Amino acid sequence: MLTQQYLRTKAISRIKNAHAGLGPGADIPEKAGWHATLQQAPTTTVTVVMREFDPAAFAQSALDYATSLPGNLRETWLQACTRTVFLAGRPANLVSRFRFHHISDNSSMAWTAPAPASEQTALRRLLKLFPAADLPALPPTMTARVPGTPLTAEAQLDVATARVSGADYLVHVHHLLAEAVLTGRIRPGTRLTARHIPTLDGAAHHYAMLRIAPDPTARERLRAYAGLVVPGSPAGSTHRGPWAQKSPCATG
Repeated sequence: MLTQQYLRTKAISRIKNAHAGLGPGADIPEKAGWHATLQQAPTTTVTVVMREFDPAAFAQSALDYATSLPGNLRETWLQACTRTVFLAGRPANLVSRFRFHHISDNSSMAWTAPAPASEQTALRRLLKLFPAADLPALPPTMTARVPGTPLTAEAQLDVATARVSGADYLVHVHHLLAEAVLTGRIRPGTRLTARHIPTLDGAAHHYAMLRIAPDPTARERLRAYAGLVVPGSPAGSTHRGPWAQKSPCATG
């Protein structure tokens, strides 16, 4: 069950992984303590420029991006509270002025490499944030594949849609997919089926990874926004990034 105690336990492990100074035997702190700790955590930023909201193309491109990161940049992501900023713009109009690590196959999305936020200031000043509008109608399911030799391996991504904005959807899906690839939770060639559902049901599925963030309707509570099901994988692994985009250790 996705109880508050369970979600807090998984969220605090992210802070430990980011070298925020909590020992292996540390108690789960109250929320105020989390904010103080997160202020001290190392922060890395990824900036994504998007021409339009296309959830299927976005999921595939996020997998492509994560797979393309070399070992040193994977460590940069995993050893920090990596924040993702989504901006509205046309990548084709920017490639001559800014350096992007990855551009989607349809040229509608472009990613910078993980780096200190100061290195991406000019790009963020030029463009506006991607609109935080209500989610448009989403397909019940969609599929993507981790780049690599096709395997028989399959995985399932459950994405919560109730009380989730379009901007938050991007943050939650991107972060879980990226870290599933970077940590090896899903392997090259794996076929991924994403399901859009109102809320995650921990009783129905054993999630190998969870995307956890505060519930904006009750900030003292946590909520699971996305969960990864990998057949044969033990349940209970947490993603590296429990906090929403506006927090001190914002992730995405």
